Amino acid sequence: MFEIFKDNNEWNEKAIVGFVAFALMVVVMLVDTVSGAVGKDLIINEKWLNELKALIKNALESEKFKIYESADVKGVEYAGALKNIYAICCGIGDKLDVGENAIVLIITRSMTEMSKFAVHKGANPITFLGLAGMGDLVATCTSKLSRNFSLGRRLAKGDSLEEAKAAIGQVAEGVRTLEVVYKEANDNNLAMPLVNALHKIVFENANPNILMDDLISHPDHLDVEFAGGIGNE
Repeated sequence: MFEIFKDNNEWNEKAIVGFVAFALMVVVMLVDTVSGAVGKDLIINEKWLNELKALIKNALESEKFKIYESADVKGVEYAGALKNIYAICCGIGDKLDVGENAIVLIITRSMTEMSKFAVHKGANPITFLGLAGMGDLVATCTSKLSRNFSLGRRLAKGDSLEEAKAAIGQVAEGVRTLEVVYKEANDNNLAMPLVNALHKIVFENANPNILMDDLISHPDHLDVEFAGGIGNE
């Protein structure tokens, strides 16, 4: 979104707010957190930047609603989009009853893939250690309130993509995001085994069991790749 604003010379009056919450929870005012990213690198007027951040906080914060700041606009936006792919993966794992340890493996390798892709697009990998990254990922990957998690469960049950989407009755953004990320990753030789396996399941009717099989058999051997600036070993 920020790229659209920038291309149209409209960015200097905009800020991005990423919600680490489900819509239902926001409505009923449970305690939620938000990571708001303001494009500091694109804004010259520091005074205006501080005023904008104060305006957002004053408008949205309350006793039960907390906002945290980030200057990494790209990171916050990519984190919010990419996590939906991996919620589908976790929904599949949950329905297949792969076990808690395997779900943890999926989530942590999801974080690796997310940060790798985002760095490729110019984001800061550290952003993915915070609420916009790990916080939103864990929430979306472990809750039946998540549309994408629910879609994964339906796919693992044996539903076709169309049947799963109809059963949910709402848009699961991870499907379209998967198409885009799969193409970008393969065009640029980015190792993303979860994305590749999920693409086979969703669009090629592959057996959902390949999700864990492909992850375990993939030659990845480093735990935290971005910390050392390492790409596809």
